[in-house]
Amino acid sequence: MRKYRLGERVKARIPDATEIGTEKVAKWISGRIIALSPDRKCAKLLLDNDTELLIETRFLKVTSGQ
Repeated sequence: MRKYRLGERVKARIPDATEIGTEKVAKWISGRIIALSPDRKCAKLLLDNDTELLIETRFLKVTSGQ
């Protein structure tokens, strides 16, 4: 299993979601990791539209642009 780091740019797969708050999203969203749980099973992402999202790391994929 990959270990993620703070500040890393990632894409997150959102299973069957169409809205987060008032924002409509696709199946993949992109953002930057701003916090990790101690066991590194969850990450808090800062999305490109300044929304924060808590998501399990199993749904993350690293993007090539750092």
